[in-house]
Amino acid sequence: MKDAGFKGEATYFVPIDEGNSSFAATFALDYVFSNSLYGNLGYLYNSNGTTKGDVTGLFNFQLSAKNLYPFRHAIFTQISYPFTPLLNGGAAIIYSPVKSHALFINPTLTYSLAQNWDLDLVGQLVFNEAKNYTSPIQALFLRLKWSY
Repeated sequence: MKDAGFKGEATYFVPIDEGNSSFAATFALDYVFSNSLYGNLGYLYNSNGTTKGDVTGLFNFQLSAKNLYPFRHAIFTQISYPFTPLLNGGAAIIYSPVKSHALFINPTLTYSLAQNWDLDLVGQLVFNEAKNYTSPIQALFLRLKWSY
């Protein structure tokens, strides 16, 4: 679509003997602006997902091809920007418009130490509307990565 990328996929599972059928569909648009800012916007529909529950469901549900995400709907957005040739920053956000208004934020900062060596600082923050958007789970990771 002009200079933007479009991706989409849909899957429908029909049980052979017993069980429930399930349907999942995703689509995403991404674009790189002239200043090297990258943006991505996507949507996921998961018929097996719940419309209730809270954000801790992100960490304690059974992931499978029939159940890609704990909630029925998810809106994804991502941005990243190379501040310098060696330093890149970004964030990914997943919002689920369900009863708890679950929100997951994943900020990242990557510094290239040398060819094939990166130092990453990655955060994971989750929020629920029910708790006035205070974060019951917060994590920060430091990773040294060697690419070969």
